[in-house]
Amino acid sequence: VTDESLMRISRVRWSPDGRFLAVIVAPASDAMQVVLVSADGRAMRTVSPNSQYLWGNVEWSPDASRIAYMMATGPYGLRPDIFVTQLGSDVVTRATTGALLSGYDALRFDTDGTHILFTEHLGWADDGENSLSRLASVDLANGTLTRGETVVGEPQGLARDGSWGLFIRTVSFAPYTRELFRLPVGGGKATVLASGPLGSADIAENGQEAVLSSWSDDGSASFSLIGLGQPGDVRGKLTTTPSTTWASIWRAPN
Repeated sequence: VTDESLMRISRVRWSPDGRFLAVIVAPASDAMQVVLVSADGRAMRTVSPNSQYLWGNVEWSPDASRIAYMMATGPYGLRPDIFVTQLGSDVVTRATTGALLSGYDALRFDTDGTHILFTEHLGWADDGENSLSRLASVDLANGTLTRGETVVGEPQGLARDGSWGLFIRTVSFAPYTRELFRLPVGGGKATVLASGPLGSADIAENGQEAVLSSWSDDGSASFSLIGLGQPGDVRGKLTTTPSTTWASIWRAPN
């Protein structure tokens, strides 16, 4: 992968120690790769094993020694499963086989790095508008897959300790309104953190904040840094111009 060969950058994720970026890039229309870049932009190498299609985001282990990603195992970019690259040796391990993964799903290493928490896309809810997701986890030592509750909403991220998930669901179209909510795993009442014409959310490494995108009537996008403890905890906001057609934002760990 070189700058000249890149067609687009899909996802970007800082390492927990702030030393590297893991970047999902497309060197061809039907291929994607995970590239590791040093924080100064000088060192760059490919750490996914081939040019199969990649789905969703890339995820760092808490100690920044491994990365996980969803890679297609079938033709035409289909049948994605979770793979893990051990950085340094760049040895790749397949973590799941036959998981029901899609570009809607989230994944995250747990606190001690022994499991990967993720969601599975089951299709669509009875309303025909919201995604139907199932919480799951895989033991990286033996491949044991554990499946949990089903949630109506599009996954945005998971807590490292597995205690809650962050989701967005559509509640109306006139006006267009979506809710960002935090749902305790294993039962409990959901906490609605924000509502409006929301786009997506990205949980910060500290697990206490998220970057949330939304849209205005004039077509401009805004990005808010919000706290995940209680509703309405907006800690910063960035607004783009109405001419913006696409935007991506990420926050450095420090």
